[in-house]
Amino acid sequence: MANEINIQAALTIQRSTPPMQAMGTLDITQTGKHCICSVQNIGTSAEQLVIGDCATLGYLFVKNVDATNYVQLGLDSAVSTQIFAKLKPNEFCLIPCNTSTIYAKANTAACDVVVAAAEL
Repeated sequence: MANEINIQAALTIQRSTPPMQAMGTLDITQTGKHCICSVQNIGTSAEQLVIGDCATLGYLFVKNVDATNYVQLGLDSAVSTQIFAKLKPNEFCLIPCNTSTIYAKANTAACDVVVAAAEL
């Protein structure tokens, strides 16, 4: 089977004249078979995102579903020096990964995040 992973993204900016839009689609053949989608409660101390049996993480989707607080994502276990994303309430990101170890830390109070991971 081919093209088991499908990624679609679009960014539209209405404030510019004319409005601007960037979009793309990508179909990927998955060599592995593992994936996971779950809700993880992230505390104010850094913790590793749970990616299940995805040994070779290919793509990671993270969405902060908290209504008030933000979540930081990082490569260091303290999420203090290698922060690469700050997800405000209801923000999300999709990351092509070359590591299987991503950490998260909530600001002020614990936050629920949706974590979806696909092995390549």
